[in-house]
Amino acid sequence: MKWMNKLDKRFARFSIYLIITVVIINIIGKLSDNAEAIFSAFMSGVGWILTVVKPIILGFVMAYILQPLNDFFTDKYSKIRIFWKHARVMGVVTVLLLLILSITAVVSVAIYSMTHQLQLASFDAFLDAIATLVKSVTDFYETLLEKLALADIRSEQVNEYLSSISAKAVAVVQNIASTLINSITNVSSYLMTLMFGLIIGIYFMIDGNSIMAYFSDVSDAIFSDRVNAKIRRVLKDLDEVFSGYIRGQLMDVLFMICAAGTAMMLTGISLAPIIGLLTGIANLIPYLGPFVGYASIILVSVVEGKYDVMVISIIAMFIIQTLDGNIIEAKLLGKSIQIHPLLVVIFLIFGSAIGGVTGMLLAVPIGAYVQKLFTRFVERRKVAKQIVRQSSEEL
Repeated sequence: MKWMNKLDKRFARFSIYLIITVVIINIIGKLSDNAEAIFSAFMSGVGWILTVVKPIILGFVMAYILQPLNDFFTDKYSKIRIFWKHARVMGVVTVLLLLILSITAVVSVAIYSMTHQLQLASFDAFLDAIATLVKSVTDFYETLLEKLALADIRSEQVNEYLSSISAKAVAVVQNIASTLINSITNVSSYLMTLMFGLIIGIYFMIDGNSIMAYFSDVSDAIFSDRVNAKIRRVLKDLDEVFSGYIRGQLMDVLFMICAAGTAMMLTGISLAPIIGLLTGIANLIPYLGPFVGYASIILVSVVEGKYDVMVISIIAMFIIQTLDGNIIEAKLLGKSIQIHPLLVVIFLIFGSAIGGVTGMLLAVPIGAYVQKLFTRFVERRKVAKQIVRQSSEEL
């Protein structure tokens, strides 16, 4: 009877395993058959969540960036007897007014620069510039065909290459046009997101400390003291790294706007403030700033026919971009997040290889955080080894 009981138990266990395996295989089969529909539903759900969460993220980022300035004004107002009860609110109002005034000043300078240049330029001069540009392109095309003829390349091959290039150019133009149309149609959605993000950001700026205290109490109630200590340490490290990175990036953008704008004004190129503004903002994305700067200079100079100014402006922009890319930016980011400038360059290379533009934007703060963890691990191991050595020497 004992061997029968053992046989029954083994048979029952085998049957359960077999049933579970068959069920898993069937589930995998169903999922693979409907993988496209499941993935589409999942992505639509993710898109919906991102649409809902986007204003919250925007508000949090705004409050996070403006927090040092908000704390500064709050501290100043708290020392004034009239405002000390509402120091936080007055600090938020002051920061928002400064932000609005800064944006208004930048937009006003850009609009003035554009309208001033448009007033100086006549319509006939604009048409002449377009005609000159068309003639330059035509001459370049004819010269290219002559060189190809001298190189004894068959016209069929040239036509195929030209057709392929033109088709790709048309596709690029169509993609740009469709993107612009979609952006214009989604203007109301962008405005709503911006408005709700601004409102949420104001609430974060006013009640940020209360919100953080509430979540801290929730964490204390749910997790153990050890886990809470680890959470607070991780949040502190992330705050130091990301706040330093954001501060360094904003300082670099401000430097590029001032340096590029001033240099372009000295070279005498038109729309100099706008070129400096676009170059500085584009410098947030690695390698995009130089492209925007050079492209803006070439476009404005070719339209106006000022090729001597274009050469001087390109040289000035090259000097500024070289100083910024190799010294200023690396120093600002390296100092703000306390890592070596060489590591900044290495992180950017790895970020570009892994995640493209997004990877480059996140590479430096993530790399700095990993370096902080590694440094802490090394220090802990050194202390542990010193304790072991002291113990062995005492024995």
